[in-house]
Amino acid sequence: MKKHLLLLVLIFFAATTFAQEALPASDAVLKQAYAQAKKENKKVLLIFHASWCGWCKKMDASLNDPTCKKLFRICNWD
Repeated sequence: MKKHLLLLVLIFFAATTFAQEALPASDAVLKQAYAQAKKENKKVLLIFHASWCGWCKKMDASLNDPTCKKLFRICNWD
């Protein structure tokens, strides 16, 4: 019993030690994107996406369509 408890405690501490870094704040990410876009004379396209969302899957298919990709090249959004 003690071995199992010790093993659980060790696993818990190992998991918390190697936890992911916190993601940067959205305003910081957008500020960086806007600065880079301005420098490269490009636009910023912000996409909200969820793997379970049917509309998101349709949007992915549309963005990967050759006709739509051509539009992005014309608008200098590549």
